Amino acid sequence: MKNILKNKKIVGAIAVVSILFIGLFAYAKYIEVQSEDQPIKARDMYFNSNYLLEDNPSSEADYTLSNWIAGDSIGLKLKNFPDAERFTEVPIDYTIILDGGVTSFRTEASGANDTSYSNTLAASDVKTRQTTDDINIILPDDFLSGVEERKVRVKATVTAPYRYELSADFLIKKAASGYTYSVEDSASSPYAKVTVTADTATALTLSWSNDTVAPDQTNSIFFGKTIVNGIGDARSIQLDTLNSGESIVFYMLKYRPDEVYTNQSADVFFVSGLAVNN
Repeated sequence: MKNILKNKKIVGAIAVVSILFIGLFAYAKYIEVQSEDQPIKARDMYFNSNYLLEDNPSSEADYTLSNWIAGDSIGLKLKNFPDAERFTEVPIDYTIILDGGVTSFRTEASGANDTSYSNTLAASDVKTRQTTDDINIILPDDFLSGVEERKVRVKATVTAPYRYELSADFLIKKAASGYTYSVEDSASSPYAKVTVTADTATALTLSWSNDTVAPDQTNSIFFGKTIVNGIGDARSIQLDTLNSGESIVFYMLKYRPDEVYTNQSADVFFVSGLAVNN
C-alpha cells in the first residue's frame, strides 16, 4: 500500500512538472512572437488626403467641379500624417485608378496617359519631415465630349505595407463653350448621327480616326472643304461658322456597325469649336 501511494505521488509530481514545463514553453513562444510583432505594431501608419475619404460607398457626388475645360485637373494631396504631431515611419506604396466613364488619365509626374498611377510616400522620422504627394489628375480632353457633365470616382489604394483605400466621387460640369453637340447611335446602325447647335457664333472643326469612321461627304456641309491629314489615321476638316441658335446635322459612317459611339472618345471622332466675334 505504501508503495502504491508513493508511486501515485511520483506520477502526480511528474504531471505537475510537465504541465508547468508546457505552460512555460507556450508562454515563452508567446513572448517571442509578441516581441517580434512589437516593432510593427508600434509603428502607426497614416494615409490621408485633402479630398479622398475612408469607407466611401456613397453613389452621390462628394464634390462638384464646375466650368471644366480641356486641360483642367483634379488636385489631390496624399499624406502620411493626420495632424501636425503624428507621422508614419515606414514607406507607403499606393496606386491611383479612376472609375466612371473614364479610365485613362495622366499626371504631371508621369506626363503620359495611363490607366493607373503608382508612387511611394516616403517614410518620416520626425514630425518636421512629414510626407505629402501633390498629384494633379488630368483627364482626357474629350472627357466631356457630347455631354454636359460626368461623374468620376478617384481611388487611392495602399498596396504596402498594408491594404487600405480612400476614394471620392467628383461631378465634373463642362464650362460654357458656345456650342453643344450630341451623338445618336446604336449597334444596328451603319452610321452615327451628329447634331451640333451653336449658342454663340462658333467656327467648328470635325476630327476623326480614318480607320474607324468617315464623314458622309454627300452632306452639303462638307462641299468644297479640304480634309487635313494628321498623324497616322487622324483627319480633320474645318466646317462653316454657325451663328447663335443655328444647328447642323451630319453622319459619321462606321466601318464596324456593331460599335456604338454614343459616348465616343477623341480617338474616334469629335467636334471642337472656336468662338467668333461678330
